[in-house]
Amino acid sequence: MGDKNNNTTTTIADQLNFLRSILHSDDHLQTLPSGDYQQLQIKLDYDIQISCFFDLLNLLNKPLTINHLNDLRIIKSSNKCPLDIGQ
Repeated sequence: MGDKNNNTTTTIADQLNFLRSILHSDDHLQTLPSGDYQQLQIKLDYDIQISCFFDLLNLLNKPLTINHLNDLRIIKSSNKCPLDIGQ
């Protein structure tokens, strides 16, 4: 997300603010302290939730990438969703 031509870097705060702007409400994206990590929870349609942990101190001025995530999970919280476990 950073632009190498003008030396700007997208930080994790920028990314989280962008996600908040496209989700239906602030309740759909939450960051919670969890020991030495932050837990990120993103609620999507059909009762699907994405959850992961990241080390905020190591990412303070860096973008959040898949390589920085720990314990990434996709959770289906009800039978309203047409997805099955295999999907």
